[in-house]
Amino acid sequence: IAIYQFAPLVFLSAVAVYRIALAVFPTVVAVQQIAPEVLINADAAYQAALPSVVAVWQVAFA
Repeated sequence: IAIYQFAPLVFLSAVAVYRIALAVFPTVVAVQQIAPEVLINADAAYQAALPSVVAVWQVAFA
């Protein structure tokens, strides 16, 4: 009998999870499309900043 009592709750939970997933999915897709550009930009910034960081490091700990 307990199973029958919980069945509607489980069903509603599943529906809620499904709706949340539908809402989240486009966001995840968008992030995946943006992420490579962000990573490339971050890598470029890192490569550009590295000589400065190394120079400062050498001066600071010379």
